[in-house]
Amino acid sequence: MTQTIGLFNDSQSQPVLKGLLKNKDKYVRMNAVQSLGNLHDAGAIEAIKDEEPLVRLYAIEALRKVESPEAISSLIEVLVHDSNSEARVLAADVLGEKKSTKAIKYLQEAANDKDGEVRTAAGISLRKMGAIEERNANER
Repeated sequence: MTQTIGLFNDSQSQPVLKGLLKNKDKYVRMNAVQSLGNLHDAGAIEAIKDEEPLVRLYAIEALRKVESPEAISSLIEVLVHDSNSEARVLAADVLGEKKSTKAIKYLQEAANDKDGEVRTAAGISLRKMGAIEERNANER
């Protein structure tokens, strides 16, 4: 049902979807945040702090479609503080796609993350943004 609501691109479905972010069922919250993303609604930011890692991953993916300074700040917050490495990897990827200069220093820090996948995602994002150059094959 929540996926269907998100197909309606009108302001009437957004308050309903935002209310569903408080539902006890994680699958309802996941579908609600996905639908908010489909509507390019910054309400998906609220789900970034959900206790359920899958809901947070859906929220990060939804923010890929949201253009706002708050979305960038929330993605940086995930990159820096989320305990789930999958969330940090996805946040690094989305930040690289958005090419926000505000994210560069945090991606540089994430390039030294304890998790190898986070380091790789941060490096790829920095290259996408032109913040670091591709190494020459002879330098490897």
